[in-house]
Amino acid sequence: MKIIILCILLFFTAGKLQASETLLRAKDADFSFSFESLKLDEFNNEKMGLFGANFLVALEEHPWLSIGAATYGSLTGKRGGFITLGLASDAHINLKQDLSAHAGLFVGAGGGHGGYQLQGGGLMLRGHVGLSWDEAFGNLGAGLSRVSFPNGHVDSSQMYVSYAYDFQSLIASGWVETASADEKQGWTALNQHQFGLVYRMYNVPAGVKNSAGRPQYKSIGLVGVEWQQEINDWMFASLETEGAMSGKSNGYMQILLGLGMHYPLMDNLRLKLSGSVGVAGGGNVDTGGGLLADIGIGLKTNISDDLSVEAEVAVVDSLRADFKAKSFALKLNRSFTTPLVMQGQSVELAQLHNYSAQHMRVRFVHQSYFKPASVSQAWRSHHAHRDVNLLGFQSDYFINDHFFLSGQGIAAYEGQAGGYMTGLVGAGIAYPLTQAWAVETELLVGAAGGGGLAVAGGLVWQVNAGMSYHVTDNYSVLFEVGRMDAPKGAFAANVLSISTAYDFSLFMGK
Repeated sequence: MKIIILCILLFFTAGKLQASETLLRAKDADFSFSFESLKLDEFNNEKMGLFGANFLVALEEHPWLSIGAATYGSLTGKRGGFITLGLASDAHINLKQDLSAHAGLFVGAGGGHGGYQLQGGGLMLRGHVGLSWDEAFGNLGAGLSRVSFPNGHVDSSQMYVSYAYDFQSLIASGWVETASADEKQGWTALNQHQFGLVYRMYNVPAGVKNSAGRPQYKSIGLVGVEWQQEINDWMFASLETEGAMSGKSNGYMQILLGLGMHYPLMDNLRLKLSGSVGVAGGGNVDTGGGLLADIGIGLKTNISDDLSVEAEVAVVDSLRADFKAKSFALKLNRSFTTPLVMQGQSVELAQLHNYSAQHMRVRFVHQSYFKPASVSQAWRSHHAHRDVNLLGFQSDYFINDHFFLSGQGIAAYEGQAGGYMTGLVGAGIAYPLTQAWAVETELLVGAAGGGGLAVAGGLVWQVNAGMSYHVTDNYSVLFEVGRMDAPKGAFAANVLSISTAYDFSLFMGK
């Protein structure tokens, strides 16, 4: 309970991102990456190289403090599939023009490739102190970190190195509407983005062994999402995360960073070349320390001004372990633009009349799984008498005032189910009863696995219903009950969800 209260307080602290409804100021944000080598004392001093990725936004009233989401995963060693996600913060003070001191905290959940003997329930705490140097191409950093799984057997202090890429983001706190033009010139500087839903199939060659030394099952079906940002007219960067939902590798997950190029072949056909690298593993897939790379080629065609479909073939290899596969993917993409702003720059709302103010919500979620009376003890392969507690995030995109699309990523932190994670997508309805209260329901489907939960190939669905209460115009608390089920496995659970939510508007154009 203490960890839940701490995370809720941190989440509410992040709130004051926008002080004015008519004049928007660019927010400082950054993508940062880190690497450190953990020493696992309880496992013969085994080493595990941990790679971290953070997305942090500075608070407007306290620009020295940034808060956001982060993920950590095994990159070297022999714990491929060890992945966590959670809430991160970083505070800094400027020592001189190009030198800053940092201190931060991560609270998250996950694990993998070690079971409850390694990560226990899955709760992960990470603290760091260090220095960063501001260079033309980004910020380089180094310092000391401490990583602990309080109910497991990970407790390690070590050096870390980091890199951060700073940029500016323009969002409005709460749900606003773009004003009429009022003779103001429309904002023309823009960023190009693409968000896609991904279905991927891995075909595994004969002779590939799993992490138990037996033949790897011949196929793995994955679902996930991909975000791309244009670097220039022909080059893009990408972030992709997917989890297994079919085959015999439930619990397999991958998070990949990539670069790519696209070339027009015809008016409505583009050739895409891309390469990605990142962390992957779980589900008894032998990725060694977790490093995975792929190289792919694809074709993309538009079906409307902002929607496109894409087919991709690729080869994927764990480089330092046995896993390799041929990959085929189908993607449904939405392209959009956001205003390009500079540090400290302010924009009048009336200048954004050529953008739509898209209403968004991000939730920091706590869930509990309870075994239904009608479900057998086989819902878990171990500790079947224990409930499971989880932490994670859910993002909602409101198509109108009532209907929203949703995506969720959560992981176990308590209940001896460390390593269990889910990635779900779906839709929901929110119907107001009063100015503050609303009833909500949602249906989600996707992939889950790990932690000994009997989800078979990994396909799961979840339905939730409950109430939301707006504490302020920007913040709300949601209470939901639901049901989760693995259609092909013995797992089923009654679900209790409590979450804090932040409403904001993202300005999007075609």
